[in-house]
Amino acid sequence: MNILFVRFLSVTFVLVLFLAGCTSISIPTQENAETILVIPKQTKNSTIEEWVRKYKLEISQYGKVIKTVSVPASSDDFLLVDDLPAGKYQIEKYIEYIASFRWRPAGEAVRQWEHEVSPIEFELMQNQLTVLDSRFVVGQTTKGGFVYTEGLFMPLLRDQHKSLVDKIDSIDQSNWTIREPSYELLSKAQVNSALAERKSKLNQYIEALSKDEISESDWSGWMGQVKFDDEVSAMNDKEHYPAAIEGRYFEGVHQYRAVFRPYATGDFGWAANWGMRKKHYLNRNIRYIGQGYKRIWLQDYNGLDRHLSLNRDNYQAVWIRLGNE
Repeated sequence: MNILFVRFLSVTFVLVLFLAGCTSISIPTQENAETILVIPKQTKNSTIEEWVRKYKLEISQYGKVIKTVSVPASSDDFLLVDDLPAGKYQIEKYIEYIASFRWRPAGEAVRQWEHEVSPIEFELMQNQLTVLDSRFVVGQTTKGGFVYTEGLFMPLLRDQHKSLVDKIDSIDQSNWTIREPSYELLSKAQVNSALAERKSKLNQYIEALSKDEISESDWSGWMGQVKFDDEVSAMNDKEHYPAAIEGRYFEGVHQYRAVFRPYATGDFGWAANWGMRKKHYLNRNIRYIGQGYKRIWLQDYNGLDRHLSLNRDNYQAVWIRLGNE
């Protein structure tokens, strides 16, 4: 039984390299478009493999999806949306899906995963060009012989915005009015300072957790899988997460219990899995560490596998992070 909860309380300030270079994108004329939305992006494949997964962004208005935009795996550092009327919009979700038949077992249907993000709000105005103040970054890397891809939104930095505006100005033949950002964009120095502060807080939090002795009274009661899943969901709604999880095989039933703790202050995210096979735990641990998480809990027990009708080890693990460190 594998359940994952991850929550981000706010967009995290993260510093990444800005991808420079020439663009093959042309800016439509004002006779052919009422508004223009510029979505900054970066795609970087550091492996020799073709892209394992692709991504789409959902643009919504008043809770209804208006348009789905594919993110091309090109060197262009932005993409254009030029068929939306003036109005207020949001990006609250992106879609990840398998891109290559090589990575999909024979006969398996195309799979896709939906990822919610902190709402990115923007307004399009007639005869004006709007640059989104967040950038969608997609990377593909290898770790331990496995290929990993990740897509996420990152705040656009001040110098990145200027570079992008300069590039648009150089190819814009219709002299679109480029709107100013809705708030003051951060500099690299400000981002580095924020990252250092968050890293310090995270290390102190993990150190405090590891030194804190858990007493028997801290644990919840033992619960079956379904009831435990419901309990974790209910506590998550109260902004508490399972900082420690134990499992056992008792009288023919898999049971779990947890120590629940309130969210850490600041930009906090957590992930937890239980009832994992060893290979699943190892794969998740590599992936989460690559995404900036640190493991704070690990426990395993031996119990019957209902599908294989044999005993195997079952792993419980918890990871946390502040922002994207």
